[in-house]
Amino acid sequence: MTNPHIVDPQTDQAALLSEPRLYGPAVAGVERIDTHGARVYLGGDRVLKLKRAVDYPYMDLSTVALRERACREELVLNRRTAAGLYRGVAAIVRCPDGSVVLRPDGPGLDRTTVIDWVVDMNRFDQSRQLDRLASAGALDAPVIDALADGLADFHAHAAPVGRDNLEAMGWVVRDNAAELKEMTGTVLPADRVAELVRRTDQAFERHRDTLAGRTGRGWVRRCHGDLHLRNIVLLEDGPAPFDAIDFNDALAEVDTLYDLAFLIMDLDFRGFRAHANRLFARYLIRLGDLSGLSLLPLYLAIRATVRAKISASLSLTLDDRAAARAARAEAATYLDRAIAYLEEWPARLVVVGGLSGTGKTTVARALAPDLDSCPGALHLRSDAIRKTLAGVAEETRLTAEHYTGAWHARTFAALHHHARTALEAGRAVVLDGVYGRPADRAEVETLARAVGVPFQGIWLETDPETRIDRVSDRAKDASDADAAVAARQAGWITEPVGWPTVPAGGDVSAVVAAARAVLGGLPVDPRN
Repeated sequence: MTNPHIVDPQTDQAALLSEPRLYGPAVAGVERIDTHGARVYLGGDRVLKLKRAVDYPYMDLSTVALRERACREELVLNRRTAAGLYRGVAAIVRCPDGSVVLRPDGPGLDRTTVIDWVVDMNRFDQSRQLDRLASAGALDAPVIDALADGLADFHAHAAPVGRDNLEAMGWVVRDNAAELKEMTGTVLPADRVAELVRRTDQAFERHRDTLAGRTGRGWVRRCHGDLHLRNIVLLEDGPAPFDAIDFNDALAEVDTLYDLAFLIMDLDFRGFRAHANRLFARYLIRLGDLSGLSLLPLYLAIRATVRAKISASLSLTLDDRAAARAARAEAATYLDRAIAYLEEWPARLVVVGGLSGTGKTTVARALAPDLDSCPGALHLRSDAIRKTLAGVAEETRLTAEHYTGAWHARTFAALHHHARTALEAGRAVVLDGVYGRPADRAEVETLARAVGVPFQGIWLETDPETRIDRVSDRAKDASDADAAVAARQAGWITEPVGWPTVPAGGDVSAVVAAARAVLGGLPVDPRN
């Protein structure tokens, strides 16, 4: 089955870019990667990317002029996050004898001979792409933390644009529905398409005001637009997103949370819910904005739907039957995942308290992914909030002046403010802090009652020697507690009344299992 959106097979261009000599005298072969919008050729230390001559409702690359514009836009946009990867653009020209050659861009180029354009890139080790690292089990917490920090900084410094978020997201929802319906019965099951369209329309109508408000709040910005693991590579100086959307401003000038949602969805789809949860929490606290949280399920569903239609469309372009079947199966899986993201979960508030070294953060991180829909409950850590208020990275040690009574009050006020914002948006929250002061415990329980959500406090407890050993072994952590602090706490902090105690000195999995057993007794959402 042919793809009706392809307007030119670009046969001559493909033949030229497949020639090893183009990439250097020592290059023996060229690898090609096909996507729905480009063909990428890799030879030696060079990469040449040819925009496909396609005409989709969301991507018009049907003319040479449009493909040139997209190539130049790709260069500008991706140098924001991966400057070292992008060399420039080059032209494919037709010679008088009918042959085609690659020419550098510049004043001497005869533009009347140009039949296409390519993006010229430095080749990187593909095993360092985050999708490959994930498949190899090498995508670790430090990479996720660095990625969260980098994306928060990227979004914070991106310029706000005036695009109407309600109108823009409405277009995406309608376009998704139209394209899915085109492939209903041939690539995708009709009943599942209908269910997804129904649920998406309902969620969109329910959140119209919040969608519209994101523009006024300044969170619609020129983002990446295609932020998934395959489009991020781990370089020496950290994770670098590349291949940002260049062919449609409407798909890149989006809500920053919608940009992030693609990455959260991709991590979740690949089975890395815990990483998605960690990224989600660290990003939000560093960025300092939780106002769009109620939109996350809709944004995740839309992102999964985009992947469903792209996989379905790709299945129609692949000559290899096995690959085409795999693409159709992937499309159906994305479809099911999109429907699941729109299922409603009750909000709840959980606090994991205990003296320093009892493993609060470890337990909270293990609990959070399972306490809400993707990516799970929002895990808020008092130590991380304190660092954000101080204007430093989480792993930067603070001095004693940041541990006064005034700083404690400021930290817990911000912690509880963020928790309230998330709860009122319908998200579950897991708070992680010592909670050794009765006033802090009373305040957080009052918060849950005020918002109208179930509350459960958990108190972790272990022997002093274990606690002191744990805090002494910490490195690059948000907590500044040392052995002296851990020893002093036992003299003035007592176990809270009404919070179940969980022994925390043994195996981590056993401690987490015991904490989960406590949470199993949570009441149902009082709003139902």
